[in-house]
Amino acid sequence: MIVAWPWLLGPAPKRGQPKAEFLAYTQRSSAYLVGMCVCLVGSTVGSILIVRKTKRDYAQQTRDNLRKLVAGHSDQSRPE
Repeated sequence: MIVAWPWLLGPAPKRGQPKAEFLAYTQRSSAYLVGMCVCLVGSTVGSILIVRKTKRDYAQQTRDNLRKLVAGHSDQSRPE
């Protein structure tokens, strides 16, 4: 989105242009900035959710591996 700045907003109005053109450019710039902020926040929230899920899955797998290790060790230590 950052690279698309010149194509989405177009050239800035020159000095001496009507005030309406400056207002329109300001509105486009503001909408573009808000859109970039929304994308940034969305990316951040998505990344946080992915990391939380990965950590939860890793913790669960670690618990399962520990249970299997303890169960295997206790089976091996029993005399037959």
